[in-house]
Amino acid sequence: MNADNNRILSLDVFRGITIAAMIIVNNMGDWSHVYEPLRHSRWHGLSAADCIFPFFLFIMGVAIPVSFSGYTRSVDAGRVLLMKIIRRSLILFALGFLLNLVPRFSFSDVRIPGVLQRIAVCYFAASILYTHTRTHRWMLPVVACGCIVLHWLLLACVPVPGFGAGDLSPAGNLSRYIDLAVFGGHTYAHAIVRGMDPEGILGTISAIATTLFGVIAGGMLTAQWTSEKKAREMFLFSGFLVAAGYVMSNWLPLNKSLWTGSYAAFTAGIAAFFLLFLYRMVDLKGRRLWAGPFRVLGVNAITVYVASTFIAKLMVGFTFSSDEGQTVSIKSYLYTHGFALWLDPHMASFMYAFAYLCVWTAMLYVLFRKKIFIRI
Repeated sequence: MNADNNRILSLDVFRGITIAAMIIVNNMGDWSHVYEPLRHSRWHGLSAADCIFPFFLFIMGVAIPVSFSGYTRSVDAGRVLLMKIIRRSLILFALGFLLNLVPRFSFSDVRIPGVLQRIAVCYFAASILYTHTRTHRWMLPVVACGCIVLHWLLLACVPVPGFGAGDLSPAGNLSRYIDLAVFGGHTYAHAIVRGMDPEGILGTISAIATTLFGVIAGGMLTAQWTSEKKAREMFLFSGFLVAAGYVMSNWLPLNKSLWTGSYAAFTAGIAAFFLLFLYRMVDLKGRRLWAGPFRVLGVNAITVYVASTFIAKLMVGFTFSSDEGQTVSIKSYLYTHGFALWLDPHMASFMYAFAYLCVWTAMLYVLFRKKIFIRI
């Protein structure tokens, strides 16, 4: 199969925009000075930064029907596809775990969950479901809604010792209780409370729903429909998800750390609308000149995420003695001497992240021109 023949350009662009936003949000120069839209919500609520990860899962879901479309329904092709799914999922999970080890490489307190780990699980679940529902596509929305309902019922009905059932506070929710029981001290070190991992076990149930919503949208884009019908169906789908998420939020707040069902549906709806906008602009109207840098990032999205995160962690972990006799990290030195001296603190913090993004975009552009695509 030649997957490139089936590529939807707007999907690469959307993926590139999302990865660009992820790099910026994850690499601020000074975490004390960050523009509010670029901060994750402390608990309940939704900021622009909170949309990035669900957007990526949604995009990954859209890509599944596109990338799998070249496989036949023969047994041999099915086995090849299954091995591809397993291999990619294991690689993603392993890369996420290795990134958590950087820069200290200490197994005693290494975080086990993570962004790539959740991506791996969601990719595996959505891919297996897609390949086993070829003649029963109605099952995908049923399973997606079932994931949301199951997660909601678990949060609402299962009692947590010392807090009871339905407690959605940082300390009393079921997600934290499960992650502490399973992972112990191997959770996110900077969480709002110890043991509350934003990529923990329970929230992955609704995260799978986010990915399945993307699979459904991908099915619409690859269907043998007219462009007008695709646009109409995508618009209705996005509106339904946004409305459903908003209605649910009256009882189940939007919350990224818990990845509540309302958050999963609402952000997937926004992602679907944004993809529709890009599809009409880039694929149908051919307005592509502005999208070049994002396409460069989009075709090597996982690669640039892993590489940029790895280097960023090394820049924080490696220290040296400055001219002033102080021990500083590479990142701190570059930030204080290259940005903080001449810019407002908030702008300096942002420009450091933007410059970091530009460096990686330039490096990937070289690979793109040479048609080197490192796909995991």
